[in-house]
Amino acid sequence: MLNDQLLSTSGIDDHHIFPAKFLEDRGFDTRQRDCVLNRCLIDSATNQRISCSAPSVYMAELRDETGFPMQAVLSSHLIPYGPESGLWSDDYEPFLQQRLELVAAAIEQVSGSTHEKPALFH
Repeated sequence: MLNDQLLSTSGIDDHHIFPAKFLEDRGFDTRQRDCVLNRCLIDSATNQRISCSAPSVYMAELRDETGFPMQAVLSSHLIPYGPESGLWSDDYEPFLQQRLELVAAAIEQVSGSTHEKPALFH
């Protein structure tokens, strides 16, 4: 997880959750690849390790690390982590919709307002 020590000793990168090259190879345009729902801040070493791997591959490697708090890390970034998450099946569009719903719910929680279910790219 990001903390003061990590911020001061390591570079922090703006990371594509579904790597840009991975999505480009599957026909997604720049607008779709670079949307804010496909971004999070991570340390440079992890970003380099992930490179252009499929999310299902790098997430399984992280999940299998002894002591890695997968659920806590992903939920702190509002990233869907359950078995239905598009991360595990490399399914980008459902992942974006799932993350959009998590972000919208977090905004509603702090703002006290509710809206209809958000939709992507309309």
